[in-house]
Amino acid sequence: MAIQLEAGTFGPDTINLRLAFNGPGGWFTTAAVPITNNNPGDPQWQTLTFKIIPNDLSHVAQGNGSYTDTMSNVTRMEIFSGGNALSAGSLIRGESINSSLILDQIKAVPEPSSLALALALVMITAFAVLARRKHVA
Repeated sequence: MAIQLEAGTFGPDTINLRLAFNGPGGWFTTAAVPITNNNPGDPQWQTLTFKIIPNDLSHVAQGNGSYTDTMSNVTRMEIFSGGNALSAGSLIRGESINSSLILDQIKAVPEPSSLALALALVMITAFAVLARRKHVA
């Protein structure tokens, strides 16, 4: 499972883009993806994919540190610029930077095995409907 988004930026400072999730297990965050753009006339859009599986998220504060507890009951998701020193407070405030961030097309992306399973279920359902129509006719 992943979150994919389009990101553009204006300004001289690097944006260390992260996703963070909070829930009963505490705060979990992705690694930072640095985005820099010094061209004020062009945000230079980039497609970014943040994996949100257990090995790709780090527990940074609060809760019992259980990935499953947090991701099964997310109470808050944040998109922010955060460097290496993270805590629950820095997640809420983020870094002080002199740049603007533009986001678009934020969506969940299933892992390939989930996508294959969903496609198989659709095909089985379609086959069952067609078989029933032929049998009834």
